[in-house]
Amino acid sequence: MIKKLYLPLVALLVLALSSCGKMGELSSDYFTTNPEVLEAIGGKVPVTINGKFPEKYFKKNATVEVTPVLRWKGGEAKGQPAVFQGEKVEGNNQTIAYKAGGSYTMKASFDYVPEMANSELYLDFKITKGKKSYTIPSVKIADGVIATSELPTLPALTHHTLTMLSNALLKMLRLPTSCS
Repeated sequence: MIKKLYLPLVALLVLALSSCGKMGELSSDYFTTNPEVLEAIGGKVPVTINGKFPEKYFKKNATVEVTPVLRWKGGEAKGQPAVFQGEKVEGNNQTIAYKAGGSYTMKASFDYVPEMANSELYLDFKITKGKKSYTIPSVKIADGVIATSELPTLPALTHHTLTMLSNALLKMLRLPTSCS
């Protein structure tokens, strides 16, 4: 009699424990950014992030907070987090189905600082199931910041200014002036 109950009990225990497991790390293959290489525009670094939670990844009773973080040597800047929820969670966040997975788009903008030229964009994940919270490894999704628009520019030189400069140079060299 005990042997007849043993096998179903073990199977039920294995099933129960496997459904309570933690959500594992995600691959960078599930994320894209637009632009692919970040760019400073008017003192800001804007980015649109497209992400995907794969099939059978998102636990039905979990919430996941995703935070974009731009990291560079000696600093970081955090963007506005987005929160996603499983099918059994009551709330007003975007729901991600366990079987089908789900896609999302989030926008972030960072105030530009010159150190961002050598930076990397990551996503940080905080997962909450009931009263327990944990993190999974951050995922690197983009490199660097192109900052051409933030470089200092020379003032515009007019034809008159260039003529005056060339005449002054020619006088200093004691050559006949031909640019009058």
